[in-house]
Amino acid sequence: MKLYRNIFILVVVFLALIGAFFIARNKASKVEDDYQRIEIYKLDTEKAEELTVVNGEDTFVLKKKDDEWELVSGGDFEINQVQIQSIISNVCDLYATKEVESNPKDLAQYGLDNPASVTIKFSDGTTAEIEVGDETPTKSGYYAKKKDKNTVYTIAYYLGNILKANEVSIRNRFVLDVTTQDVTELAVTKDGKRSFKIVKSNNKDGKW
Repeated sequence: MKLYRNIFILVVVFLALIGAFFIARNKASKVEDDYQRIEIYKLDTEKAEELTVVNGEDTFVLKKKDDEWELVSGGDFEINQVQIQSIISNVCDLYATKEVESNPKDLAQYGLDNPASVTIKFSDGTTAEIEVGDETPTKSGYYAKKKDKNTVYTIAYYLGNILKANEVSIRNRFVLDVTTQDVTELAVTKDGKRSFKIVKSNNKDGKW
């Protein structure tokens, strides 16, 4: 009897493990089904010529001049060119992760009654306008919608942070407005005497 009881217990445990496996697999499949890749915008970044960023009471207008962006309204400070280009690139190649609701009665539940927004005007007359609301309850993304459409989507969390730009994020906070690729020589000087100097190689490997 003891042997049969042990066999019965093993069978029950085995069946429970099988059940748990299929439940976990079904949940994983549901997560995959919930995640989508919905194209919002697919535009040419090279044609962007004007950018307007609205967040709360702040509105910043920037225009492109000689391949660089200049702030023409909303403040008097140097612009972080890399951050501005990141905003534009992400809007021009924007995908949603899920369609939440079409024609919602209450945009406030998504924080889209008074959203942050990014508007880009292009040289061919095209305009891209995206509005970003609150974080999702799981903190995995943000609610967003096209300004002229009523369908609410979720976008990736990092995208929401980029598009909800403010003065802090677009201001140039670097002491030197150069990238590591621009640097070709580094020297350290103390009391008027050079301690050491290193120079980047002219070879393609770019070694120092």
